[in-house]
Parts: sequence; structure tokens; C-alpha cells
Amino acid sequence: IGTCDWSSLNLKLLLLGGIAFSMMCLSLKPKASLRRSSDHEVNQVPILIQSFEFSKVEDIGGWTHPQVSPLKPWTNLPRDKLVDFGDLAIHKLRRSFFQREVNPDDSKNYLIERRTDLEEMDRLKMGTRLYHNDELDLEDCQRPNWKNLYFPNCNNFHEIDISRHYPKHLATISDPHHDSYRFSHGYFRDAWFVEHPELGESIVLKILRTKHDVDAKTLHTVQRDAIVMERLTASPNIINTFGHCGTSLTVEPIAYEVEELIVPKGYMKQEDLMDKEDVKPQNDYTVAEKLEMALSMSESLAALHGFEGGIIVHDDVQLCQWLRTRDGKLILGDFNRAEIMEWNRHKGEYCRYNNGYAYGNYRSPEEFDAADLNEKIDIFSLGNNFYALLTGLWPFYENEDDGVVQKWLVAGNTSFVDDRYRSRSLGERSLVEIIEKCWKYDPQSRPDIFTVVGMVRRALELEATAAKA
Repeated sequence: IGTCDWSSLNLKLLLLGGIAFSMMCLSLKPKASLRRSSDHEVNQVPILIQSFEFSKVEDIGGWTHPQVSPLKPWTNLPRDKLVDFGDLAIHKLRRSFFQREVNPDDSKNYLIERRTDLEEMDRLKMGTRLYHNDELDLEDCQRPNWKNLYFPNCNNFHEIDISRHYPKHLATISDPHHDSYRFSHGYFRDAWFVEHPELGESIVLKILRTKHDVDAKTLHTVQRDAIVMERLTASPNIINTFGHCGTSLTVEPIAYEVEELIVPKGYMKQEDLMDKEDVKPQNDYTVAEKLEMALSMSESLAALHGFEGGIIVHDDVQLCQWLRTRDGKLILGDFNRAEIMEWNRHKGEYCRYNNGYAYGNYRSPEEFDAADLNEKIDIFSLGNNFYALLTGLWPFYENEDDGVVQKWLVAGNTSFVDDRYRSRSLGERSLVEIIEKCWKYDPQSRPDIFTVVGMVRRALELEATAAKA
């Protein structure tokens, strides 16, 4: 039987990318007198090979900068029991390793991992308040246990294809002649019309805009939007959602946003209104149509403030949040600033929260004053919506300087309402009175949303009775 002639061993080293590869040239010569193949003691040959150690490397897998350990002898195993894998411990994979298993507890596992991560975030940066209060039991104010629920359906999102090929000089991503195209965007997300592979019709896909980072705050914002829509899916005044994955959402298709029709011009100078003889609303809606839209907006907010799982503050009430569906309904369709109010278990009341100093000019005085807030901020901004419906103008329509308007509001001033609206019709008079109540400086003096709904309904009845007379 031939054996290795170690005197003729030719060992060469080839250095490539910092990793040493051994090339061994072995010449076999018959030396029957040296040993028998069945002699285990003789067969133990100390072969030296390189071993790569990755335990001290920062990158996972260690492929970037492997650490080379000193040469060491091969494991002393009898040749008849030894399989030569170069000092690598090789274990055959069981067949089950290739089977994909879906864990029915994915949602629970997510919450456990999320809570651990957010606890660490809160430890490093106090005040994040993203953790699960009722589980950590840190404060008197506890969030409802549904707030962090998570129901992703990512596989459905991965089936949506928005890629396509076209000459750049002929079409853009906003070209409606394609099955998928971008038609609008907000501060956080782009909105696309896409073909749903199962429904066989178009739906709206909301994707995070590239200017935003995918971080814990962004994921939390989108998850909050998704869970609020999921909780309110039974309401006819809230947009229907088809799913959520990471920073993306899918919702029902809409026909258009109503803002541009309610305030077609927006800001104007007083002399340009041409209203010396009589007020001239700058939109084309009838009084009845204005009241019907006011009612839809009020009922949408009532679904949030009256939710059985606790008060949800919209926290971003403005005209662009209301959308007209293809079948003509007016629905509320964005909740990424929604605040799910906490409950003080000792005082038996809802806890106020604080957003810091607000931006823009469409919010309540307490928001611009960085005061503690509750759901009454939605009522004040709803009054702004009603003012726009009534007049076709933005509040403080002569001034576009946000800083000036903020100071006026904090000082207790509100936008000018022409008294002549009170005598034009019963519906318009009622709408003026509702606006004034919504604009009360003290949040506690403002009506709750259910009172507003009742007032708008009565105004509609008055207008309908007057129209028949």
C-alpha cells in the first residue's frame, strides 16, 4: 500500500485577500515495510493546517477581516473513523432545516422584542415614551393594551409590483396611463395607485418618502396610523385599510381631496373679495352641501373621540385629511399624528399630553403655547374647517405669516367672521354659531364632538325646513 513520503512534501502558500491558502503536493511511493494500514498508532500522522478564528471580529460572519490562529495539530482520531474536512466540524443538516415554519405567535414575539428595544431606548434617552406603560408599570398614566398591537401582512405587499419600463421622455411616475403611478404625497409618504393582484382593482399604496429615515420613530408613526385604521375599520366615516407592512400602508382608492374645492383661492386681500354689498363665499357649495360636509367631518372625529377602547385624538385636523371616495362619501384618511390618550388609574380621568411648540397656523392656542393637550384641540381645528366651508377662505385669510398668526391665537384672537353671514340663511347662521363655540379659548369651554354633531344635525334640519317653505 502506498504511503506519503514526507521528505518529498512540497508546501506552497498563496496569499490572496489576506487569507492564506495551503497547497500541498504529495507524491506517493510504496514503502510496505513502514507500517500496516490497520495499525492505529502508526496511522496517527500530525498534519498541520491553518484554522481561521472569527470570534474576535466585529462583522457578522467574519468575512471582512478573519483572524488566523497559530498552526495546531489535527484531531487525534483513528484514520478509519476520520473524514478529512480540514479540521472543520461538519454536521449534516436535518431535512427539517429546509422547511419554512410560520410561527402563530409572531405578533406576541414582536411585542416582546419591541418592548425590550424600547426599554433600552428609554434608558438611553429619557422621555421617548414609546414603551408599553401598562406592562412596565412606571407611571400612573397607562396606555390601553391595544395601542401596540401589530398585524402586518407583508406577503401581500411583496406581491405588488410598481416597477415598469418606459422611455423617460414619454412618461413619468405620475403618468396615469400606467397601471401603477404616483398621484399625490404628504409630508411622510408618497401615494400610488396600484393594481391589487387579488381584488382585481386599484388600491392606494402609501410608501415612506425617501427624505425620511427608517428608524424607530418612523416605524412607530406608521404603526400608529395602521392600528388606528384597523381599530376603526367598522366606521363608515373612516378610510378602509387593506394592510400594513413596515413603513407602508394600503387603503381604498379615493376620487379626490376636497381641500382645493373648499378653498380654491385660500388667502386674499379684503379689497379683492368684492363683498361691499353682500358677502361672497369663495367656493361654490350650497349651504346644505356645506352642512352635510360639516356633519361628515364631525362624525369622523366622533368615531375617534368615542372609540370604545379609549379616546383617540386626531391631532392634525385640517381640510386635506378628508377625502371623497368614488361612491361620493366623505371620509377621514390619515392618522399618523394620532394620540391614543392615557388613563390615570388613580384619578379616574384621561391624562393630558404635550407636543411642545406647534408649527403652522391651523392649530389651537394651547398647541402654539406648548401647553398640555387633550381632544379639545381637534374641536378648535374643526372650527377652522367649518370657517373654510362657510367662507371659502383660510382663517386669517389676509395674513400668511405663521408666526404672526400664532401670536394672535395665543393672545386670544380669532379670525374675522362677517356678521352678514348670520342673516343670509338659517344654516349659515347656525354654522357661524358653531364656529364661535369651537373657537373658545379655554379648551374646557369648547363643546365635545358629540355636541358638535348634534348642533350640525339641527342646522341641517333648519336649512331643509327653510328650503321647503
